[in-house]
Amino acid sequence: MAWKFLSDFPWELDPDLYGDRHYNPFTREFYPSLEDIVGASVAGVTDEDLDSNVLFGSLRGSVVGLRYYTGVVNNNEMVALQREPANPYDKNAIKVNNVNGEQVGHIKRN
Repeated sequence: MAWKFLSDFPWELDPDLYGDRHYNPFTREFYPSLEDIVGASVAGVTDEDLDSNVLFGSLRGSVVGLRYYTGVVNNNEMVALQREPANPYDKNAIKVNNVNGEQVGHIKRN
């Protein structure tokens, strides 16, 4: 989270640092919009289309190939997973992106 010292309230979370993300000053939480999650405009997209493309959940796993990518991720940080069927080494590869959308590696193959 981005903290900024504001003159009215010491160490207040500054919603301007998050751009167009939704900010709730009462819980100090922000939520990405559907466009942030999908990565594109959702105009003309049906609920059925979105159900097949976006799943929410959590899992613990290992990320491999960190040295080959410029993206950075820390332990227990939230990441996005994306199928990569065109991967020349593994047609079942799952790409791992950090919260900035930069690739950091792949899920370890088991």
